[in-house]
Amino acid sequence: MKKPRVCSRWSRCSQSFLATYLAIIAMIFSATAQAVELGGTIKGQVTTADGSAVAGAQITVKHTTKGITRSTSSNADGEYVLRNLPVGQYTMTTKKSGYSTARQDNVSVLVGEPVILGTALQVGNVMEEVIVTAAPQAINMSETTAGMSFDSEQLAMMPVDRGFENMMLMTPGVVENGADKNDFNGASSVGGASSAENGYYLNGINITQIQSGLGSFRMPWEAIAQTSVQTGGLDAQFGGALGGVVNSVSKSGTNEFKFGAEIRHDPRSTYDAPPSVRLRSDPSKYHQGPNSSLNNRMTEEELTEYNIWASGPIIKDRAFFYVLYNPIEEQWDKAGNSAFESNVRESDRWFVNTEFYITDSHSIGITAFNTERERTTKNYAYDRDTNQVGEFNGNSFEKDGGQFMGAYYHGELTDQISVDLMWGRTEEEEIPRPANDLPLVEDCSAPGGDCINLSVHSDSSLEPQEFTRDQLRLDFNIDLDDHSITFGFDKYEIDVFVNNRQNGAIVGDLDNLDHAAATGWWMYGISGTDDEVVGNDGVRANRDGVPAGERFIRRRVRNRFSDSTVESKAFYIQDSWQITDDVTFNFGLRYMEFANTVSSGKKYADMDGNFAPRLAAIWDIHGDGKSKLFASFGHYYQPVAARMNITQGSSSIEYYDYYMPVSAGAPALLADGSPERGAIYGDRIRTQLGITDPNLIASKNLKAMYSSQFSLGYQTELTDELTGGVRVTYNKLERSVEDTDYAPILKAKLAELGITDAINQKYFYVLANPGEAVELAYDFDQDNEIENVTLSSSDVALPKPERQYLAWNFTLNGNMTERIYFDASYTWSHSWGNTEGLVKTTNGQADPGWTSDYDYGEVLDHARGNLPNDRRHSFKFAGTYLINDQFTAGLVFRAASGRPRNKLTQHPTGVDSCAPGSPWAACAGDYVGTFYDELDRPSPRGSAGNLPWTKVLDVSLTYRNDEILDGLTLKATVYNVLGQDKPVDVNEWIGPNYGLPDVFQEPRHLSLVSRIEF
Repeated sequence: MKKPRVCSRWSRCSQSFLATYLAIIAMIFSATAQAVELGGTIKGQVTTADGSAVAGAQITVKHTTKGITRSTSSNADGEYVLRNLPVGQYTMTTKKSGYSTARQDNVSVLVGEPVILGTALQVGNVMEEVIVTAAPQAINMSETTAGMSFDSEQLAMMPVDRGFENMMLMTPGVVENGADKNDFNGASSVGGASSAENGYYLNGINITQIQSGLGSFRMPWEAIAQTSVQTGGLDAQFGGALGGVVNSVSKSGTNEFKFGAEIRHDPRSTYDAPPSVRLRSDPSKYHQGPNSSLNNRMTEEELTEYNIWASGPIIKDRAFFYVLYNPIEEQWDKAGNSAFESNVRESDRWFVNTEFYITDSHSIGITAFNTERERTTKNYAYDRDTNQVGEFNGNSFEKDGGQFMGAYYHGELTDQISVDLMWGRTEEEEIPRPANDLPLVEDCSAPGGDCINLSVHSDSSLEPQEFTRDQLRLDFNIDLDDHSITFGFDKYEIDVFVNNRQNGAIVGDLDNLDHAAATGWWMYGISGTDDEVVGNDGVRANRDGVPAGERFIRRRVRNRFSDSTVESKAFYIQDSWQITDDVTFNFGLRYMEFANTVSSGKKYADMDGNFAPRLAAIWDIHGDGKSKLFASFGHYYQPVAARMNITQGSSSIEYYDYYMPVSAGAPALLADGSPERGAIYGDRIRTQLGITDPNLIASKNLKAMYSSQFSLGYQTELTDELTGGVRVTYNKLERSVEDTDYAPILKAKLAELGITDAINQKYFYVLANPGEAVELAYDFDQDNEIENVTLSSSDVALPKPERQYLAWNFTLNGNMTERIYFDASYTWSHSWGNTEGLVKTTNGQADPGWTSDYDYGEVLDHARGNLPNDRRHSFKFAGTYLINDQFTAGLVFRAASGRPRNKLTQHPTGVDSCAPGSPWAACAGDYVGTFYDELDRPSPRGSAGNLPWTKVLDVSLTYRNDEILDGLTLKATVYNVLGQDKPVDVNEWIGPNYGLPDVFQEPRHLSLVSRIEF
């Protein structure tokens, strides 16, 4: 069979093709898209037994359970395409007068993987239908996209936990990032990109977590029917992500009423908590990781989840519904050094999907779901020496989550032209309700500045926040003889509202609190010049005027307010051109514009002119559709995250107060929860004054972050049941966006220009493209005239961001026997450079574009090396074994080499960027770990070895027996059955606690599921 294509002769099509292209270009600049498939595709070629094309044959497909049909006709080369078909099983009939009628049953349509069929008709009027049993072509000869597709029924037989991130981890080129899953929403790294650079879609609508882009909405997982994880080689339809794209479709109703219920229980008795970690500097205390205490003696977790659903016809063959109710109760206990928490989080999630097929060619649908949840935390005093829970200190509450609603229209305007229109709204919010107004108070006087809590606060900070994203998409598909053209537009707007402050009783205004106020983050420490002795907060205190060796009590106050927006729009066009029977060339172009505002509505980021070419070529080596050689190249752009409207674009007020202790040792706490304190050291130190002028918080010439990708690969059918392949991928970060404190350089430049600095702000954090010139426009001398100041790249003296990724992916998948299915891969990859990307997992910074990587020039000294997501070797295996008609065993195994280790310490003075004459000679970034060892010698990034390999083996056993009860399914899954507890991140600051684990592998636990469907 010749593979399907869409004019075998350029001369025959050139005029119509050119006219169509001109029409498209005229349309595209009048209308904008991030086209994501709502359904699947069937394409093929109708021939006679000797391979001659059959033109004008009618191809009709009928959904087995919905009853809807779709028809088209084969072109002059016998080829046809049916797009955006609802996923599921189909029967396909092919007929033409003078030929036999062919029927093929059980054609399975998946999202993200086109079904490619060949149909041979017999010449002559054969009265009865000929049943076609040929399997679909296993290899798609028209695309170069890398990734995997997953079906809910397949996953139900495997030990895969809920959530898109767990499916992503089964895909080659995806690695866990070593960060705390709660703070990073479980997001992973794809192709060396940071975990904040992925995109997630449901039924064509963006469901990526709004504020930071870390992971997706926590949507009801039972509602997902199919998912496609795409990790590279994407065409111009996709944008807004440098890593991977997850595209999913939800379940829907059929002509048969169906009902079901499921109970899942993960008992706390099977939860195998990771080890506790004590400080070496003071073994009576527990180590504090980036975001949590490593006291796991009291750690327990339990989950109970229910799913109740119904589906069926509203109007037979035309309208369908699917509804789901998904309540969940999670319980977990944890202890620190001085406090114990018992948490319960409940959510009554629901999901609704409706579809209406107005005709066989026109349909509309509405999808809605709710993800709201409420957490109650019981707070207790805790004695770490006796491991005893003490006095109850009240409850604290938090509500988060949101709602989603999307609507779409799909129309087949002709056999060659289709259109999709989508609208969606997603909402997220967090509403804290603290049990008390006691502030955070820490004792950081231990060697190295390690801190323990002294307070019994319920919440250290309060951050009510609301995010709303409205989006609109319009997509067109045109199938010509040798060309398949897609074009469209995409637009979204995000509304951001946040008001962040520390806990504690307020006396006065937040921007100028009375010294008697309790509000703030409080700490007790010792001033000094050696961070290994007093920690970086002790060094900062010394720089802020506290004499070395003196003890101090510090209050830090920070208030951030934002009522702002994020906007994005994009236009794209993509063509798949069948040049010859064996060669396909795909070329596309995507144009994007991004903008972020401050609360006044003024734009601090306004980035246009972003053109992203996408090119690909595919060669059908033998002309039989069984082996292909392919290559692809593309540019990918990333918008500025909504979180930056808070961290950079908000009216941020920050200041420090230093007080003298009233007695030796850790301070006693007053009735309002703040530490007992004496007179203030010096004046209040203001670091941010609430300035929201776009020309001072971001460079006027700010440009969008983007990367380039090149891939080359080979894929082949090894047998009728097995497919193998190899792909080499090279990704390069071409430009980044980060905040930097340009104060040392700006003050020198103002003095050089004779401009008086009358602002009296210690820090000048500006969002810019690292390594490039910075343009500012502000009234620095407060004379009511704007000064335009440019800091050239030589003034800035920062290296350009570098992140490179090279990988070889080897894959093998299919049916080993009728009872054994598997998907296996090995990836060799290398990720190197001087920045991880938008987030920084080594210190838990989950604010995209606001990490400490570029805060000061000295942070970049010797920063080039193996990056945190460099997991050099990765093995993955997933499969099922049908033991008999009732029992199925499932297995998922992942093994990866450990992430690189570093040695970090405070930058030595007088050398490298801190040398006299350097713009960064002030060496102000004492709080950021720099790449030097304990002897102040350079210790380049990743040169301190690697963490140990991580190995995860998950197993499941599923029992199904419809004879006892319709759809009765019992499933037991053990995650991490071997109980591996290797650290995936460690403390990299040199000192007595260097190398202590910060984050461990996910612990072993058991999950039990009971399910019925009828």
